[in-house]
Amino acid sequence: MYPTYRERLLGSDERPSTYLKDKLDRLIARVEMKKNRMYKLNLKIVQERCLKLDVKDEVMMWHFRFGHLHFGGLAKLVKKMMVRGLPTVEFEKKFCEECVLEKHPRTSFSRTVEYRAKEQLRLIHTNICGLITLESFSGKMYFISFIDDFSRKTWVYF
Repeated sequence: MYPTYRERLLGSDERPSTYLKDKLDRLIARVEMKKNRMYKLNLKIVQERCLKLDVKDEVMMWHFRFGHLHFGGLAKLVKKMMVRGLPTVEFEKKFCEECVLEKHPRTSFSRTVEYRAKEQLRLIHTNICGLITLESFSGKMYFISFIDDFSRKTWVYF
């Protein structure tokens, strides 16, 4: 049974819980909040999977494993012995295509606007957002926002 809005707001005899649901709104798990305000969820692995990095170059392999850390940073980790199991290989600079693409400069947004409102409610920006998987307390799964261009006052309706 799901707690009502009143129970969530005022509390009930049982501890607060979080409900995990699938895309079809079926209950997967109910997790109670512990005394330290944390949620502990024990999961059972249904299917084990081994993901293998197939790279021959050991330097590039460690570069990938550390999330594309720069080679100077890898050399510093080895020099200061900050990571157990990291081999003492020479981390010379190599070419990493992904790093080059991520450092590619992007064009910035224009700082000037073609039209800016001179008084309130002259120009209103609006946005409709939904279908949101996590519904609001009142059961809504969409919202609409209105933003006044002049004052930046914002209204949000569910």
